[in-house]
Amino acid sequence: MKFPAALLALLACVSTGHATAPATRAAGTYSSIHRTASEDDVGMRVVIGYSNRGWYAVLQCAGGNIDRPVVVTAQVDEDKRTVRFARHDDPDNECPQEAFSGRYGAGELKLTFPGGYDPGVLRRSPH
Repeated sequence: MKFPAALLALLACVSTGHATAPATRAAGTYSSIHRTASEDDVGMRVVIGYSNRGWYAVLQCAGGNIDRPVVVTAQVDEDKRTVRFARHDDPDNECPQEAFSGRYGAGELKLTFPGGYDPGVLRRSPH
């Protein structure tokens, strides 16, 4: 059976084409919260999401116990895989009040705080 030339050309294009990897998106849940040997919860959880009003993040920190979450606005650049988080105004919260930034990849979020707070590398949740 002979194939028309146009069909052969199409098959050649499809078989030699390269599949592109799915883009890594900022939205998701990232956490470094873990329990220590002395039964303390330490670390940070960040949930990044988008709404019709822009990007937001829910921050939750633990310095012995997991504190209540705070919501802040965020600025996401998905091309550069960076996020800038606004400061929050809850002085009694475990999370630093200062604005901070981060870089994300397929499986993690690394945060940088001007005041030196270091929650460790936050791993992305599969959910």
